[in-house]
Amino acid sequence: MRKMLVVIALAAVAAHAQDATLKVGDAAPPLQVAKWVKGEPVTLEPGKTYVVEFWATWCGPCVASMPHLSEMQERFKEKITFIGVTKEDQANTLEAVQKMVEAKGPGMGYTVAWDDAGKTYEAYMRAAGQNGIPCAFVIANGKVAHINHPAMLDPVVARVAAGTWDPEKSTAEIEQLYQRVGEIFQSLGLLAIGVPGTTAALALLNDAVKKGGAFASSRVGGLSGAFIPVSEDLNISEAVRNGHLCLEKLEAITSVCSVGLDMVAIPGDTSPETISAIIADEMAIGVINNKTTAARLIPVPGKAAGDHAYFGGLMGQSTILPVNNGRGDNPFIRRGGFIPAPIHSLKN
Repeated sequence: MRKMLVVIALAAVAAHAQDATLKVGDAAPPLQVAKWVKGEPVTLEPGKTYVVEFWATWCGPCVASMPHLSEMQERFKEKITFIGVTKEDQANTLEAVQKMVEAKGPGMGYTVAWDDAGKTYEAYMRAAGQNGIPCAFVIANGKVAHINHPAMLDPVVARVAAGTWDPEKSTAEIEQLYQRVGEIFQSLGLLAIGVPGTTAALALLNDAVKKGGAFASSRVGGLSGAFIPVSEDLNISEAVRNGHLCLEKLEAITSVCSVGLDMVAIPGDTSPETISAIIADEMAIGVINNKTTAARLIPVPGKAAGDHAYFGGLMGQSTILPVNNGRGDNPFIRRGGFIPAPIHSLKN
């Protein structure tokens, strides 16, 4: 299911290319296959395009990528051949691979190959310094055109199929595209960040990032996950401007995202009591859910809800979000005092 794939993609960001001897632009090594588990044997031919993806039966993100790969194979079947290559290890036997391929049926709608003693893996993955799977190599005209997680391939294979792929220029554009959190939500199938489904998608995204980090490294930082910096992300800022994202939805999102309300522009006349109440709400979400929360609110002098503010540089721009009871009284906050720590267990 393509709508979940970019979530899984971020779980593979820890696969670093270290001391790579196979790079984009190099000649693609031949496929050394002991058995073609599904589909006809494939020989890499000049003038044709292939996607060679490395996977294993025990790899959750690999299994999650299968419907997406199948969808792309169907979409580009006249121009691109997709090949899933897997090798033997203690948990990944030929029998297990054959059983999975049979069980998946059309859910693995592309060619599947059993590596010859790991020779193809060595020639591609090891040579390219790739340490994590799934990992896909796009091969065009006999050369490696791109290396990435399968979920990141849509814009790549579309350009390769159209003959507009430039390895250097296009790779930089793709990397910039996926650095925008808002773009990721649209890639998942949401109209815009803020529409129903956003909180669930963000929960999946953060979980995948943490699992990917834990899988690939022995040292994982606590703030591994997605931030929602409204003014700093053009796509998120556009969602605010188009009415898809409001302060209340942002607050709901913070129950699952890293940190909390981030770079949120609000009317300049929002009362201190109301701002304090928003911060208290964020604090409560953090304390109850045992997670870090914060509130980077920007009261913009002279601006009202719906106006636009340009902050410049990395701080970006944003439409001013309306604040419920923004200028009103808030006796709850005026009570002062402390909010007691919540109980977390009734066990002896």
